[in-house]
Formats: sequence, structure tokens, C-alpha cells
Amino acid sequence: MAQPNFRSEEDLYAFTPEVLAQLFLTARKKGDFQTAASSAKAMAWQMRGQLIRHAKNHTGADADPELIADQTISRALQAAMKMAQTFKGDAPGQVFEYMMTIQRRVIADHMRRVKGRENIAKIGSLQAGPEDQHGPDGREIGVTDDDLIAVHIDELTDQVMSGFRASHRQIIQMRHIVGYSSKETAEATGATVSNVDKVMERFRTALGAAYLEADSIPGNDSDTGHNGDYSK
Repeated sequence: MAQPNFRSEEDLYAFTPEVLAQLFLTARKKGDFQTAASSAKAMAWQMRGQLIRHAKNHTGADADPELIADQTISRALQAAMKMAQTFKGDAPGQVFEYMMTIQRRVIADHMRRVKGRENIAKIGSLQAGPEDQHGPDGREIGVTDDDLIAVHIDELTDQVMSGFRASHRQIIQMRHIVGYSSKETAEATGATVSNVDKVMERFRTALGAAYLEADSIPGNDSDTGHNGDYSK
């Protein structure tokens, strides 16, 4: 593929992501990290439509796909020079996958924030409000055992995750909270698929043990029959 001619970084924004990915690889091979970084920045912007579509397919109705795409681009711009200096791939498809890896992390962060806000709202509804909105047991009218269990399970999840190191917490977020496959999680975190599975096995065991030890979850007594298996 013939290399495109350009005079400034602004000219790069006229090229397709495919051309920019190839330019990135060629520049990096020559040691021209500045051009490689500039190509990566332009490619991030040119992939915005693809990033929006990916965000729509991997987030809920509460998410703003355009905002997630823009956050992905922002991170890509900040990481462009590091990418130019440390990227290990040698094919355009691997350059595109690097961008999608950044977006998977953005989505994981988004899902964590959403779950955190939901927990705060649920807990607040259980603790606040006039007395006439609560039943004889002090529980807000309309709040079910399932609601309480959901809040406590999320709290236990955060508690258990805090015992893992940062790289393993990221794996847990992507697999357990966002729902990415082991392969997608491995690609996004730089871990191997087997390592992802091992981390998740440890996490599920720890979460199951924490659940069995908890005494404030409705219906959680010694004869629940729960075996701590969260793999399903």
C-alpha cells in the first residue's frame, strides 16, 4: 500500500482508519513515533462511528453511546505516544483491536458507576422518607426481599473485589459486571484466557464464602443450600 502524502497532522484526518492504521505501523517501524502517535490520534477520531455502534451494543438504555465513544477517543489521544512507543502488533487489525480495548475499559468504568449509583439510590430509599411510607418492620413500602438481596450482593461484590489487586479487579469488572467473554477480557487487560478464568474462579469462591457468612441478607440462613458456585 502506497503511503499517503501529508504536510501536517491536520491532513491525516482526511484519511480512512485503514490507511491511518497502516501509516501508524509504517511510521512506528521506522522509529518515527511522532507520526505514529499523530496517526493514532486521527484514527481514533475517524473510528468514532464504529465506537458509537460498539457502545450501543454493549451498554444499557441508561448509557450515552456518543459520550462513551468520546471518552474512548479522549483516552486514545492521551495514550497515543505510549501506544506509538510500546505497540507490539504488526497488522492493521491489531491497531483497531487496541482502540476497542480502550473502549471496553471505558464501558467497564461506566457500568461500575451505574451500579454504584443504583446501590446508593436503593440504600437511600431504605433509609430515608417519612414514617408513613414504611411498614411495621421499618422497611419502605414496595421494597421486597429481592431488592434487599440485590443491594447486599452488590455490597458483598465490592467488598470481595477490594481484596484483589488492581489488575485482577479490572478482570472481574469486565467478566462479572460488564459481561465480556474470557477472550474479550483477556484482550482488553493483556492477561491470558487461562489467567482470566483462574481469577474469576477465585472471585466466585470468595464471593460465595462471603455470601454464606453474611447474616444480614434476607433468607440467608444455614439451610439455604447455597454452595458458593457463582459460575452459572
